[in-house]
Amino acid sequence: MPDYYLHSDDGSLGPSEKTWAPVRNLDDYCSKIYQYYVENGFWCVVLSRITNLINLAFTICFSTFLLLFVDWPAVVQCHQTCDHLIRANALERLTFGEVVVVLYFVIFSIYWLWSVVGFIFVLWDSWEMSNFYSQKLDIKDDELPMLEWHEILDRLVKVQETVKLCLVKDHLDPLDITNRIMRKDNYMISMVNTGVFKVETWFFGEHSGVFGSTLEWNLRFCVLDSMFDEKFSVKAFLDPVSNGSSGPHDSYGPPDDALQIRNGALRLKRRFIIMGVVNFVFMPFIAIFMVIYFLLKHFEEVHSKSSSLGPREWTSYARWHLREYNELPHFFERRLKASVGPAQNYMNQFPYNLSKILAQSVAYISGAVVGVLLILSLTGSRSVLNVYVGDRSLIWYIFGTLN
Repeated sequence: MPDYYLHSDDGSLGPSEKTWAPVRNLDDYCSKIYQYYVENGFWCVVLSRITNLINLAFTICFSTFLLLFVDWPAVVQCHQTCDHLIRANALERLTFGEVVVVLYFVIFSIYWLWSVVGFIFVLWDSWEMSNFYSQKLDIKDDELPMLEWHEILDRLVKVQETVKLCLVKDHLDPLDITNRIMRKDNYMISMVNTGVFKVETWFFGEHSGVFGSTLEWNLRFCVLDSMFDEKFSVKAFLDPVSNGSSGPHDSYGPPDDALQIRNGALRLKRRFIIMGVVNFVFMPFIAIFMVIYFLLKHFEEVHSKSSSLGPREWTSYARWHLREYNELPHFFERRLKASVGPAQNYMNQFPYNLSKILAQSVAYISGAVVGVLLILSLTGSRSVLNVYVGDRSLIWYIFGTLN
């Protein structure tokens, strides 16, 4: 884990005895400072990650239960008596489709465990940010929703004069901090605007929406995450295999541009092929998860926003086209939300606090369950009336949740 401060001479770890050291990766550190500000403090970060883990676990288990343990032919044909709607021996004599569901459960369970490990690292980083905000910036978590980002930048500039977060430069200005936070995003904006990441389909054309979050993540991993060296400069690809910018050619003067382009293209091609194979292997399981997650999520939205037929938002490709250089995410989101109605703009002024995080998690889970129950009722099946949870019929839970 990153070491952002040096311990005191007596070995104590108390907050008052910590002496902050220069940061090794200033880009990453500035990004964490900004992310901590956007998420409104330590407990909002923790609760948001915990509810995400709960929602993910619920989606995995609930979808596996629906696909594997529910006897859907019996549910559809349930008109008089409804017995044996749950398959007790579902794991015996698995069909091909059931094997896919079992693999789906195993793969996403591993992904959930990986997310738990990631949460531990986020927890550690958030605790360090909490100490930094409270001790060096003199900002408490309950003050963050009332502060503008430029006020945080002003305090960071003053901290550099005493703490020396960066040894390369004596003075950090707001533009330099913003450049570090937006370094990769600025490259992404440029590549989209210049047509490097131009995505077209033969039927829908360029703006088809296929530039989704999954494709964007793959492009970030293959291109942006591998193009910078430890000095935050674009790597000089001196050979088609190694990732570093130093090599045996350094002693012979500056590298040849044509050699770098050729080697960089070979490394990028190899990376694209590997990720293409990985995506192809996991595509069926990801597709199952994304479809189920979309349905469960928007059941609740259709219930709470019955005037709309579904979510309306900018596509990922359009968002990158509209974004300006060095435009931080929260400024960009603020500009996009200006296109919706005044009522929505009014609601967006309120802080993203703990109660809202909890409410969204409860709304997602309850909306998902109600959506499945409503589908059962629309099929004409009497299972909703004849199946009891405790001493209550399923129809009681439907009306209770809708109310």
